[in-house]
Amino acid sequence: MRPFDFSSLPAESQKSICQALMLNVRPPKSDMTSSSLKSATRFFWTSTIRSKNRKQENISLAAALNLLVKPTEPTKTYKPSLYDSLTKGSVEEQFNKVPIHVPIANDHVSDKFISNILHGIKSSNVGSNHLGVNYSQLYEMNRIDLSAFIANVDSQEILFDIMETFLNHNKLTPRVLTDIILNRKLQDLDKSPVDLINLKQLTNFQELDVYKIQIVLLKKYHDLKQPLNIVKNLKHNFDTIYLPLIESRRLTPFYERIVWHFTFDYLNQYKEPHYIEALNNLRTSFLIWETTKKRKSTQISQQILNLHKDLNELQRSFLETASSVEDPTHISSLRKLSMKYRIYELHPEDIKSESFKKEFGNLVLSLNTI
Repeated sequence: MRPFDFSSLPAESQKSICQALMLNVRPPKSDMTSSSLKSATRFFWTSTIRSKNRKQENISLAAALNLLVKPTEPTKTYKPSLYDSLTKGSVEEQFNKVPIHVPIANDHVSDKFISNILHGIKSSNVGSNHLGVNYSQLYEMNRIDLSAFIANVDSQEILFDIMETFLNHNKLTPRVLTDIILNRKLQDLDKSPVDLINLKQLTNFQELDVYKIQIVLLKKYHDLKQPLNIVKNLKHNFDTIYLPLIESRRLTPFYERIVWHFTFDYLNQYKEPHYIEALNNLRTSFLIWETTKKRKSTQISQQILNLHKDLNELQRSFLETASSVEDPTHISSLRKLSMKYRIYELHPEDIKSESFKKEFGNLVLSLNTI
């Protein structure tokens, strides 16, 4: 195919084609018309409105999806109330109050309360197990019968039960506790439901009763073969507690004998003659003689006889006999008489002196026949 040759056309045809081509080519306009300006303004205004509407739509969508962060403390507007002002005070007083935090009770208090309830239930159902006697009957027993019952208990667990239930019901007395401690079946003092060392904090015992329990523990430690506890007890209590009680005569012979017995056997601070002379008390002198070793009996009785010049006839006759007896059997018999009749306070005019004279006379006759 040959290319088109424009020059081969007639002159008029070439002119017509050129005019037609020139009509389609328009020069660009340099200035913006008013219609164009209005169109641009309308475009920018519409875009701004759509942007704002789209932002609101985004916020609404985020709120619907729970994506917005909520304030931790909602703001509260104050609304005055006449009722609050009358009942709670002024606004300043209400907002100036210091918050009071009530401490939560410790768990061990409620635990102890529950434990007491459970133990009470248990205590009410022990009649068929504990020798046929329930605790309510024990509470009503007189002192002699209760002591006899405790002495016959042959189980440490039962002894601990008696100790605990008597304590929980405020029935625990120094006599009951002493009977329980002296029961031979009681072996594990560390397992005791009652802290025997800190009785002041657990019981309503008088101070003297607490000291007496500590003295009883000396004998218990001896029975359990715990010499270190005996020494510890004496070193802690003898000079500060036991000796002042002896000097003021606040201890009965039963407790004083225990103190002297273990003091001379374990403490070895001073010998018997030192305390006989230092205290210069006839009762204490007799109690020391009753508890000292039998091989020292003659020496101690002679010292008492030489120190105390105001002896009556019965006391002097007894000590003269004791200072001449060396046989252990007869020494034991003399000591039993001394404990039974309390010769340190016996007078010839006393009613029981006749009974003493009879027994002492028979003993002297038996000594003369040796």
